[in-house]
Amino acid sequence: MRQFLSSGHYGLLLVPVCLFAIILAPILLLTPGLMTPHTPTIKEDPIGKVTAASADDWELWTSGTRLRGANVYQRLVYPEVDGPDFMGPGPLGPPYTQADLDGLAAAGANWVQLSHPGLFTEKPPYVLNGDVQDSLDRLLDMVGKAGMKATIAFRTGPGRSDFTFYWDGAGEWFDPSYLNDNVWLEQAAQDAWVDMWRYTAERYRGHPTVIGYELMVEPNSNDRLLGIWDPEQFYARYGGSLYDWNQLYPRITAAVRDVDAETPILVGGNDYSNSNWLPYLSVSEDSRTVYIVHQYEPMTYTHQAADSLHLSYPGVFDAKNDNRLETVDKAWLEGWLSPIDSFRSATGAPVAISEYGIKRWVPNAASFIDDELDIFEARGLNYAVWIWDPVWQAWNNLNDDFSLRDGPDPNNHMEIENQIMTVTSKYWWFNRGGKLVADQYFAQGSTQPGFQEYLLVLNENEQPAHVRVIYMFNDGTSRVQNVTAAGESRMTICVNSFVGESKDFSCRVQADQTVVSERATYINDRAY
Repeated sequence: MRQFLSSGHYGLLLVPVCLFAIILAPILLLTPGLMTPHTPTIKEDPIGKVTAASADDWELWTSGTRLRGANVYQRLVYPEVDGPDFMGPGPLGPPYTQADLDGLAAAGANWVQLSHPGLFTEKPPYVLNGDVQDSLDRLLDMVGKAGMKATIAFRTGPGRSDFTFYWDGAGEWFDPSYLNDNVWLEQAAQDAWVDMWRYTAERYRGHPTVIGYELMVEPNSNDRLLGIWDPEQFYARYGGSLYDWNQLYPRITAAVRDVDAETPILVGGNDYSNSNWLPYLSVSEDSRTVYIVHQYEPMTYTHQAADSLHLSYPGVFDAKNDNRLETVDKAWLEGWLSPIDSFRSATGAPVAISEYGIKRWVPNAASFIDDELDIFEARGLNYAVWIWDPVWQAWNNLNDDFSLRDGPDPNNHMEIENQIMTVTSKYWWFNRGGKLVADQYFAQGSTQPGFQEYLLVLNENEQPAHVRVIYMFNDGTSRVQNVTAAGESRMTICVNSFVGESKDFSCRVQADQTVVSERATYINDRAY
């Protein structure tokens, strides 16, 4: 995105200039006086280039919500299962390009959770997989070039294949022989997992893009092998055994700290890091460990199939599959996430949400996400959405259920303006400045035939102001526009060019610096 800015002295007149193209418009008289006529200059907008730089990466996890972003996912490609196109040419897929990561940064994200295969092979002998290492190196390079930070999160490794995450599809779209959960059965596999992380930490310590290691994505021995969903029952029977993540992850932590004393470590509990299992996660002796939760509840709502949509939000339904009706609303979400509050209060340890999401066609999904992110922000939690898909059409045609960009129509598999992305961008905006200082509301705007609207923004501060405009339309939808006003400058936003013609709306202009904003309306070339 480009913007047109100019700095100088402030007077009474302004020649309006669009963000995307220079529009010749009449000179407008403003009251009170804001601006003088000026020749605009073009300046690159640093949207998405705000990094999470810190003297110490640990501060990013302990000083409120500092990281907002998305998961990027890859796994090994199996041509006999995936065919020639679905996952790309391999050896890992789906394939990401620099443009995919740049697009994520441009949307406002500053954190990428690399949900990736581990560097060691899944079957013995447990040795380095060079293809996997090359893939991880390439992704980290792209994340860094996009101006974001990354956490390395291993989905697989010795004794664990990626098929553990969709094991109920065995015999349908893949042969059961692809399942491998021996990490919960064999000491040798656990020892190799420890060795894998020691090697990984030694390789990536001090990497300028890496701000954390998530030791295992969604430990799931309770479900995959035992079918136990009650933590009390699980730990009473299997605590201290190989099934118990609490006895394995401290060994991995120790191995990491043997070679890397600084990089934060991220650990989630069993049952796919569900919040209900967080209280049963043993607290590490390591002082730089972040505890993570994956939040998809209530899954009866968030994971509805496109051909059987019957629940909306807020609503009354059986949210926990316990044959009890509940009112599921923001208060319900607050209660569901209350174990995070208790855990932090009891341990003093930081907690983050390294996955959350909802299928894109679920009724009122944007409202659900809006409430959820507001809760995360109020608690000072870092969070990463599942998922930021690449622009790889064969993948998107079949696997874009959780896409931020493809909208609510299950039959659409291309990027389209949609409310989930709008809501997400509204919160990612805080990555630009991290605070909200200015907030002005303008009612009854219009781009109907004959109407031309401009928003005028003056930033008298020396520092740039990160500005967002939230346009709210009559049909209940909204759009978010993010721009940056350079210090000691004025700029004009051509509203028609952004929202389109024949729209009625209200809008809010928000910024992380004190700015003055006004709206100018022309009707048939006359100013009002």
